[in-house]
Amino acid sequence: DLPHRSMVSSVITELFKVESAMLKKDLQGVEGRISLTTDTWSDTSLDGYMAISAHFISHNSQGVLEYRSELLSFCYVEGSHT
Repeated sequence: DLPHRSMVSSVITELFKVESAMLKKDLQGVEGRISLTTDTWSDTSLDGYMAISAHFISHNSQGVLEYRSELLSFCYVEGSHT
């Protein structure tokens, strides 16, 4: 059986909270700089979207430095963006 949509919504909301808290903790622990990038684009219907990403180097669970790129925000953009 498929789960009810309210259960799916609840699970997604909780997962978002957990992942957001983990990302916030990771970003606060970065020893170097954090670079931010933005990108805007249109889908095939010409609806506009924007994303903001963070790029940084941090230690992974084995203590090895690794490059990370994380999506911070994604939203619909009204009007022309070109």
